[in-house]
Amino acid sequence: MAARGRGAETPDEIADVLQALDEHALVSITDARGRIQFANRRFVQVSQYSEGELLGQDHRMLNSGIHSKAFMCDLWRTVRCGNVWRGELCNRAKDGSLYWVATTITPVLDAERHPIRFISVRTDITQRKLAEAALAEAKIAADRANEAKADFLATMSHELRTPMNGVLGFASLLLDATELNDEQRKYVQTIRSSGSTLLQLLDDLLDFSKIEAGQMTTEQVPFDVRALVSDAVALLQPRARERGLECTATCSDMVPPLVIGDPLRVRQVLTNLVGNAIKFTHNGYVTVRVDWEAPAVLRMTVIDTGIGISPEAQARLFQRFTQADTATARHFGGSGLGLAICRRLASLMGGEVGVESVPDHGSSFWFTVNAPAFRDARAGGVPTRDDAREVPGDGPRDEPGGEPWRASAGEAGHRHRRCRVLVAEDNPTNQLLARRMLERLGCDVEVAEDGQLALDAWVARSFDVILMDCHMPRMDGLSATRAIRQAEARLGPAARRTTIVACTASAMSVDRERCVDAGMDDFLAKPINATGLRECLAQAAALPLAS
Repeated sequence: MAARGRGAETPDEIADVLQALDEHALVSITDARGRIQFANRRFVQVSQYSEGELLGQDHRMLNSGIHSKAFMCDLWRTVRCGNVWRGELCNRAKDGSLYWVATTITPVLDAERHPIRFISVRTDITQRKLAEAALAEAKIAADRANEAKADFLATMSHELRTPMNGVLGFASLLLDATELNDEQRKYVQTIRSSGSTLLQLLDDLLDFSKIEAGQMTTEQVPFDVRALVSDAVALLQPRARERGLECTATCSDMVPPLVIGDPLRVRQVLTNLVGNAIKFTHNGYVTVRVDWEAPAVLRMTVIDTGIGISPEAQARLFQRFTQADTATARHFGGSGLGLAICRRLASLMGGEVGVESVPDHGSSFWFTVNAPAFRDARAGGVPTRDDAREVPGDGPRDEPGGEPWRASAGEAGHRHRRCRVLVAEDNPTNQLLARRMLERLGCDVEVAEDGQLALDAWVARSFDVILMDCHMPRMDGLSATRAIRQAEARLGPAARRTTIVACTASAMSVDRERCVDAGMDDFLAKPINATGLRECLAQAAALPLAS
């Protein structure tokens, strides 16, 4: 059909347009007072009122009651001022059911620009609104499920770490005893090794759950790559020596002294890959190679002379709960989560992971992270003390390389005294373990069984450090910490601030945030080892501790 000029439509063409509107849109025309003068077939069909029932009535007969009075007043104010109104309306059909329409109301104006009628064109969007409502309900249900899962994981973390603290802690204390014979020492070493394996599995499950729930975050701080790699390799060298393996690391001269990134997560990925390499290597070596790819990519490669991986198995390696094959899983154990976590962590840090391997000849696992070189404009590229304090490997404040200890006037002359520690802990096993560990470090120890007793002890006596469990009866550790900080604030700036360290089996990131918000200074996740406890106290108390 040839195009016609405006006003040249034939009656048939107009009828075609009206028929198309009837198939798609709800059309009505009202007078200036809003009384219906025309309603098309689609309007009649959806509203379930007959044409006779509609004519002469106003649209209030379709009012669903969903919209507020202010909403409806705004609609009528708009069109009565001669403006077009667009929006979504919920109407009520004759049988009481609700339906939604996307609506455009256009006023027809007289010569003086006063409305003489209103033309409404609507599209039925009920199915879309139902789908949106269902999606919203599904999201609410999913959020509740995630919250329930997070609560469950936090509870399980606490419940599992509490007994593991006793198992690993007392196993370590037993190994320090000289009266054990070789057979007894072997048994205790097996207990500690098995407990450590169980703890690693727990950590993997928690990490993977946090990643899946989108709760895993990374930080951006300066850190020393060489020190990080050296520490990670040194940690795993005893395990390598037990298997007769050489475990080494090399670092390219191109790697900057300091880079910006998340040292905790970089160490986690590296330790996982090196640990895997040691586990799957019977003889030969495991080595770490660190390279720098400009402008800001840190690349670490773990090379081993182990059993290797077939091409088919390589394609499945980084999937969750997946190992190379079932025989490998039976022989070497493991959850199949470690490499999946490595992939997700590398991705969170702007990098990726990969593998090259030849069966029976060894493997080369690599990962990259976005880690730009640290440049401090204030010091020409050399970090200040505030910056260096963030770098792993800085010594404790009372050791060479750390911040010098400066005694206040009230503390001068007491540098020789023993560290006084209050342990707020309700679990008898953990009370005994903490006391034994602290006494071996040369500390004077007092135990409080709940937060209220800890608060009372703090009021009565002075302590250098409070190790505060978060979950205790009567008054929990967070409440006790808040009460102490409030009391310190009332005493004024001259009051001595007590160092409070969270010592808890709840190891989720949200738990750390709650501890910081409550006023705690540091965080120790159970199970606690003697080395970690000593380092924490050295930083917190700035007092000499026994080795």
